[in-house]
Amino acid sequence: MMEIESLLGKSSGWIAKAMEQVGCTDPVFMTSAACKRAVTETLVSLLTESFHLVRFQNEKMKQLKAELSSTKSQLIENQKWVISLQEKVVDCKEQQLAAVQTAVKTTVEDSVKEQFKSYSDIVQVCQPESLSLSPEVLKSGTVSCSAGGPEPKPDGLWHT
Repeated sequence: MMEIESLLGKSSGWIAKAMEQVGCTDPVFMTSAACKRAVTETLVSLLTESFHLVRFQNEKMKQLKAELSSTKSQLIENQKWVISLQEKVVDCKEQQLAAVQTAVKTTVEDSVKEQFKSYSDIVQVCQPESLSLSPEVLKSGTVSCSAGGPEPKPDGLWHT
């Protein structure tokens, strides 16, 4: 940044000096007619200084262009790195989601198997002697299980 300030300072200084030597008070008055009135020696000096100033500016622009190109390359590399990290985060989140899905699926399957096992155990213990019910049993509304197994209670649950 200091180099740019230095470059601007040199340019502004040269412009002010050239206008003074030619006798102009404002840059808009710096015309070919105004320069024709200046002494040849003054014009030669200004031409030489302008040549070196333009050469200096050209070198600085080349340097700044190279620095800009390097900065762009670094920015691109940094953006690639950020994208890579984001991809790793997404992969990690996908693995976490898969683990949670597996855990939920396993828990639900185990729970359903346990419930079916409990129901199956109850049905095996409490099988009626015959598949038909007597009129007395239908009228009473209660069914008793054989072999001393669990019986339904008034709360609707099976107790052993």
